[in-house]
Amino acid sequence: MKIIVTNNKKTKKYFEGKAEIIEADSYMQVFEEGLKIVLRGGRLLHDPSKGHGCYKSLAFTMHSKNISAERDFKMLKKCTDKVASHKKGTYGRKEPIFAGILQNHDLNCIKLIG
Repeated sequence: MKIIVTNNKKTKKYFEGKAEIIEADSYMQVFEEGLKIVLRGGRLLHDPSKGHGCYKSLAFTMHSKNISAERDFKMLKKCTDKVASHKKGTYGRKEPIFAGILQNHDLNCIKLIG
């Protein structure tokens, strides 16, 4: 089963019915929800540090909790720490002028995964 965590409405719309969608309100919440999924046995399908902008989507597949998720947890934790250290505005809620382009870039990255 695939799980997509996203704050991108285009990614949500594209993957509806194809994967479980967890909608996040912010860039930071995407990573926070991702950490919860890893603790439940989810494994990242890509490097979460790739791709920047105000839209973020993470793709997971579920596995047994017995599979080590230390690598995925560390990657996501590093991302949350990086976002938390940025000044407000860099990853804020305000939609940028080029929102559509950024949304499409984020969606295309996730489409490549599956």
